[in-house]
Amino acid sequence: MAKSKQHKLPDEKAIPLGPKFVPALEQLAVARDYACDVNRDIWEFAVEIGSLMELGLSTSDLRWLVSKGYVEHAGEVTRRHDTARNFKRGHNLAFRGATCFVLTETGADFRTHEDAVAVPDEPACGGDMLTRHSVLLFPHWDAARRVLCIGPHVVKRFRFSAPNQESVLAAFQEEGWPPAVYDPLPGSGKLDAKQRLHDTIKFLNRNQENQFITFRGDGNGERILWEPAQDAVAAAGQVRQVARFAA
Repeated sequence: MAKSKQHKLPDEKAIPLGPKFVPALEQLAVARDYACDVNRDIWEFAVEIGSLMELGLSTSDLRWLVSKGYVEHAGEVTRRHDTARNFKRGHNLAFRGATCFVLTETGADFRTHEDAVAVPDEPACGGDMLTRHSVLLFPHWDAARRVLCIGPHVVKRFRFSAPNQESVLAAFQEEGWPPAVYDPLPGSGKLDAKQRLHDTIKFLNRNQENQFITFRGDGNGERILWEPAQDAVAAAGQVRQVARFAA
């Protein structure tokens, strides 16, 4: 098979680790810590590809992480009577259902390089709307489980269907949690759109298990904004959210 010419991005256009990587890298880091804590081989706690994809990563994301040296992958070949997990190391970027991943030394060192949340003295461009976002905390909406998290902390669980709230969270998740999204709720001739949006924001702020996220309107009834609550800023240092992942 003919190989195409390799394309290399200039340094100033190098791809950064965005917020979508945080939940998966957090899980890989926790697995690594568990292995160290019980003095077991790190591969005993290797994370299955399905788990990482449920946290928002694509196969392209995983291939990029492998190529950067942040993770290693191998296919699990453990049999029922084996006393330990067994793997067959992969020598290419082909993944299968039994593929598992571990965080490498390089990945762990990179992840802990800035073991604190960076809060710049000056707010990011864009005014007050972005000021709180300078702490670089990003939520994650798991639509399948109906769970909203920030880092390892559960913010809100939906035990029953809440279409309007879930539509808003899905819009934020799809766009990578920008400071604001336009009203994603479908039109309805029976309800005033601005009032419906106002009510949805009110319900999003209710019944949070951890009051880590505040939602609000833009004053015009067109957009929904989010910001991390003060408790989330304090908790960020405890869970070691890495600013560079969201840079």
